[in-house]
Amino acid sequence: MHDCAVCLPDPDASLQLEERLLRWIAREGRQEARRVAEELDVPLRSAQAVLQALVEDGALVRERAGRSFSYRVEDTTFQEPTSA
Repeated sequence: MHDCAVCLPDPDASLQLEERLLRWIAREGRQEARRVAEELDVPLRSAQAVLQALVEDGALVRERAGRSFSYRVEDTTFQEPTSA
């Protein structure tokens, strides 16, 4: 039994790191890898690996920001014409 009066599960706890990262960047906007790692409490190398995988999958766009890179969600909502 838990010692706290009310224990609620964290809805993000069960999500994979990739999904947590993608949701956070979508919500917060353009971010650098170091900030992503700090916010999600993961090692910088882990954040960088996931960011790179999401770039390769087309979910994120990587842009140079001075000496570092920033990442943003690639909006593909209207890239493909819809068929009637």
